Amino acid sequence: PQKIAAVDVIKNINMLKTLSIPIIGIVENMSYVQCTDGQKIYLWGKDLVNEIAKKYEIEFLSEIPFIPQLTQEMETGNFLINENKKIFIDLAKKISNKLNLIPSSSS
Repeated sequence: PQKIAAVDVIKNINMLKTLSIPIIGIVENMSYVQCTDGQKIYLWGKDLVNEIAKKYEIEFLSEIPFIPQLTQEMETGNFLINENKKIFIDLAKKISNKLNLIPSSSS
């Protein structure tokens, strides 16, 4: 969501559109920190990725929070916190549905 990262995203969108490569959607990584009280603190600002998605008519698929232990969880495949696992399962379902890999009634 940082402005310099947004420039890269826009360049990539334009390149993929020029090459007629379909874009499934946009995922925002390290978007926020989830506090224990449920509050989300947006590290780099909020809504820039949504604005890009709307401008280029691309679906915004997910926000992935900044989770310090996530790197270890991803390396081992052992999600220590079920909420972390749920974020990725929900994203995988959205992508699968967009690719028509699973019936939409299964999501």
